[in-house]
Amino acid sequence: MKVFRVDITAWTASFRYPNLISGVQPTLEVPPLSTVLGILNAASGQYLHYHQLEIGFYFEFAGKTFDLETIYMIQTDSKGRPSNNAKSNIIQREFMADVKLSLYLKD
Repeated sequence: MKVFRVDITAWTASFRYPNLISGVQPTLEVPPLSTVLGILNAASGQYLHYHQLEIGFYFEFAGKTFDLETIYMIQTDSKGRPSNNAKSNIIQREFMADVKLSLYLKD
């Protein structure tokens, strides 16, 4: 079977755990399928029907570490609605360095 291989590289990447809210944001060591499909949609300039795609991918990175990141939490009023006030906070975000995503596509 012949396939196309597309290599995408970046200095850093971080893939958040869904529904995890804490002072430390760890990273997944491989991009979720939704992220890979989003990259393909962005590159193609249109929505791709993923049920018809035959895709494989491989992800690697040189190392992982933590960085400090400032986040802004929007405050709410007494009725729970967002207000115009935001409070800053510092969290640790884990990220990977020297990353490479190899996509294998049949079409």
